[in-house]
Amino acid sequence: MHTEIVNLKENSYPILIGEGLTNSPDVVADYIVGNDVLIVTNEVVAPLYLEKITKLFDDKNCLSYVLADGENKKTQTVHKIIDFYWVQDSAGTQHWCLLVEG
Repeated sequence: MHTEIVNLKENSYPILIGEGLTNSPDVVADYIVGNDVLIVTNEVVAPLYLEKITKLFDDKNCLSYVLADGENKKTQTVHKIIDFYWVQDSAGTQHWCLLVEG
């Protein structure tokens, strides 16, 4: 596994790259601060991995957002994901772990 850090000072975050990331929640456990996990995937990858990844987080409040396939759809959908997140986060926890596959 390889980790890249997106350096945004106090808003920095890791990107984990490699095989076996969907085999155990221990791989990402250190990055999950709260009890909420949002998985973002697309309609091609979701049928292959979404159920498996969701089951890894049975002890968390795990939600998923499935994007349409295609690069041109991704930037058009960012606002939809943010809106979805804020609706789900009605308690205002602001400690979601975002997992992206695809």
